[in-house]
Amino acid sequence: QSTGVQYLIGQPERIRLRLNQAGRREFFQRSYMRPVPDGVNGDVYQFSCTPMQIRNYFLSFGANVEILEPESLRQDFIDFYRQALESY
Repeated sequence: QSTGVQYLIGQPERIRLRLNQAGRREFFQRSYMRPVPDGVNGDVYQFSCTPMQIRNYFLSFGANVEILEPESLRQDFIDFYRQALESY
């Protein structure tokens, strides 16, 4: 049974992402504010939660996560990492 918590603020969306091996290990080690997956198919995880929760939880995963959908959330991650890179 999962101990994850879904955010109560905002509208849940269908969110799909891919975790590599290091990402999966981190996902299972970090339980604080971890979203609860609706399903897992190999390395692809599906959630019904707010994009804010996904951003808050997964942004620190770096290259260990790839947002597959929705496209708007994928673009948020691209923009975040691009801006961080431009700071260097």
